[in-house]
Amino acid sequence: LPPPLLSRFDVVLVIVDEPDEGWDRAVSAQILNESLCAGAGTLDPFAAEDGDGEEPPAKRRRPAPRPKPWALDLLRKYVAYVRSQHKPTLGDGASRLISAYYARQRQATGAAGGRATIRMLESLVRITQAHARLCCRDVADAQDAVVACLLVDKSMMQTAVFAATADPIAELTVSDDSDAYYLYQGNQVFEALGLHGGDGDDAEDG
Repeated sequence: LPPPLLSRFDVVLVIVDEPDEGWDRAVSAQILNESLCAGAGTLDPFAAEDGDGEEPPAKRRRPAPRPKPWALDLLRKYVAYVRSQHKPTLGDGASRLISAYYARQRQATGAAGGRATIRMLESLVRITQAHARLCCRDVADAQDAVVACLLVDKSMMQTAVFAATADPIAELTVSDDSDAYYLYQGNQVFEALGLHGGDGDDAEDG
């Protein structure tokens, strides 16, 4: 799609389905287990094939334990509540981080660089405010801006800023400590943009 059309979307996520024997076996076992008749037993998604002698990739990718997800009705009520009660503005840390990321994208060359327009800046602000709203904050801080920059950066492909240093979003599969995960994300973003961690702090925002 041409950059002018892509710029109309806040986030464009590309999903790549790459062949992986171990992972494919785990996914197929999970789906088949839902359709097996009573008493037929279950397939082990993380079992290796007989004789291969190696730990399957699917087992190495076993996600960390997660809290029980909210019921859909409760989630809808929460989203409705935060939308009606919180109208976040940008704190200093969030605005500095967004400005640094936007400036980096403006420096990008090539066809993909054409996506770094005012629309991208507006998208960064909207996503930052949306994340702050989900966290029941009235002032968006650097943490909210980190999430926004990571999400938008996933759409940038050739001019992605963070792809060369790490893939922070993927690391969620190996951590169940959300505070440590956000700290890890922030450090990766600050480093990639040439900022010190303190440059994005919002002491006044609490």
